[in-house]
Amino acid sequence: MSIYEDQIELVRERFQEMSQSKPSVRCLEQQVDQLVVRIV
Repeated sequence: MSIYEDQIELVRERFQEMSQSKPSVRCLEQQVDQLVVRIV
């Protein structure tokens, strides 16, 4: 579980960096959050 959580954190950080440069990534980030909720 902790390993998955660490990877999720890395992915979220990566998405945040991308969202700052590309607003379209915001929608992707929300979709990823929904997927994470389903998985966990």
